[in-house]
Amino acid sequence: MKLFLRRTAQWLHKWLALIVGIQVVAWVLGGLVFALLPFEAWVKSGDMVRKAPKPTAETALYPLAEIAARHAPLRSIELVGQGRTFYYRLTDAAGNKLLVDAANGQPLVKPDEARLRELARDIYIGDAPIASVRWIDQPLPRSFGFVDELHGKSQLWQVNFADRFNTRFYFSPESGEFLRARNDTWVWYDFFWRLHIMDYSGGDDFNNILLRLLTPLAMVLVVSGVVLLFFSRFRKPKL
Repeated sequence: MKLFLRRTAQWLHKWLALIVGIQVVAWVLGGLVFALLPFEAWVKSGDMVRKAPKPTAETALYPLAEIAARHAPLRSIELVGQGRTFYYRLTDAAGNKLLVDAANGQPLVKPDEARLRELARDIYIGDAPIASVRWIDQPLPRSFGFVDELHGKSQLWQVNFADRFNTRFYFSPESGEFLRARNDTWVWYDFFWRLHIMDYSGGDDFNNILLRLLTPLAMVLVVSGVVLLFFSRFRKPKL
């Protein structure tokens, strides 16, 4: 019985190491990357994006009733901070969004390149120069074949800064609203994240078929290794 158990463990461990060994290494490397990279500061560009201000009792705001009357009918109005400025985010009945300066009531409509540079500078904390401003009219190429920093979206503006992270800001073309920040650290993190959960499309499916197949096999690999360790460590020496 012991001989059968040992040989079975050896056979399973050898073949499963060939089948799932690379993925096990990817899981370990992914865990190492997640532990070492500062998520909020680097991956989420927290060190480069100015936190949105919070309104106080002294904050000068344009009368909300006048904004609502001027742009009616509206589905919703939100007060949001972007850079060092407050805006009203208006959503009309069709779901279209518009930013209105909360200080003077003037809308931000289809900003040009000069205005986008101003908006990006107001949000950016660092002192690196702007490397480029470009219109994204089609989905960006996928990094490493499956990392898509815009999730297939296009028709928006990109402002790229020449800093060590290659920070990229994305803005709405209609209102100039800041949508998201991306950088090269985010790309690497997402690469290892997709390897980790084995979802190479959306990047958020924790229950995909590949993961459900390989996880039990990896568990058998570990158990067979423990069995082999037991036999090699506690077997009686031959006299």
